[in-house]
Amino acid sequence: MADKQSRLSEIIESELKGGKGAFSAFSGALDKRAKEKLDPRNMLFGGKGVTSLIGQKIFGKGYSATSAPEKMARAESGTGGGVASAEMISKLDSIDKHMESMATNMVKLVALSGGKPKASERAASFFKEQDTAEAEAEAKRAESSKKKGGLFATIKGGGEGGGKG
Repeated sequence: MADKQSRLSEIIESELKGGKGAFSAFSGALDKRAKEKLDPRNMLFGGKGVTSLIGQKIFGKGYSATSAPEKMARAESGTGGGVASAEMISKLDSIDKHMESMATNMVKLVALSGGKPKASERAASFFKEQDTAEAEAEAKRAESSKKKGGLFATIKGGGEGGGKG
């Protein structure tokens, strides 16, 4: 019986491995163990029988304070991080290629819709020009609303200050 480790001590051990201090690991472990015990899915379907398996399939697995054993084993051995990093890098490369093709397609769509991209023919320059044109238009609107009295004058005057009505 001395070989068997209590669930609370397993949680404390994982908290300590996570870099927490002794007191914060103990209090965090108590909190997580209480969540495990009070989760109705663990109460009803925490066993290994057929009804537990069916209940876990329907309602999902209950709260677990520690990650799955295979994830813990990978984390301890240090092999899990390299594989995940390589997968992430390959996905980022794929995203980069897709973004480049999207930018090219946007330039073509702008040209087809009647817009004239400049010599660089890059989507970024088109959007910068649109941003500048929009800023100029907003500045003109702001000047005209100041001359007409602005929004407050429109509301106060019953629509005479700067609105259409």
